Amino acid sequence: MNKIVRAVCAAAASVLLAVAPAGAPASAQDLPKDAKYRWLSCPAGTSTTATIDSTWIEQYFEFVDVYFVHIAGTVAPCRTWMTEYEVLGLAAYSSTGAYGSPRPFPRNVPPVYTLLTAIRVYQGAHAVCVIADETTRLGCVSLSWAVVDGVARPTVTGPLAVDSPLVAVPARTDMTVPTGGPAGPGCALCPEPS
Repeated sequence: MNKIVRAVCAAAASVLLAVAPAGAPASAQDLPKDAKYRWLSCPAGTSTTATIDSTWIEQYFEFVDVYFVHIAGTVAPCRTWMTEYEVLGLAAYSSTGAYGSPRPFPRNVPPVYTLLTAIRVYQGAHAVCVIADETTRLGCVSLSWAVVDGVARPTVTGPLAVDSPLVAVPARTDMTVPTGGPAGPGCALCPEPS
């Protein structure tokens, strides 16, 4: 009987050890608590380029009128990224300022890759751009708003020059790497950036 009890206990202990988190040191792939994204820096004489081939608006959570501008196009990074924390971004611009949202490069990025991403827009936003940093715009589209059934809804009205006065302000971008929860890039229910 003691042999059976010991065998059951040993089996239970091995299962618990297999499931319990290891006490080994963190690997290089583990996310540091204070990890920050950083913009992809380009060697002298080079730059990242992007095209915006199509756009569309999608409404999420109809009961709270949350709108996203989706961007489809291409990006040609100026160089291969060295860490998973190097990014480009999307930014939304209004008369009161601009906010950005970092977008990490895909793993094993080819020289030109397909960009398919979105950013939440708030009433009053008049442009969305793909950005290389807070002041470098790679491609932009303009927005307009119309009231439909008493609700303001955005529409993409067309391409916008990257040097347009409508997008001349820096896009303040939170470069904190999200570590779970609803916050971080693309958070649908996060409060409007101040």
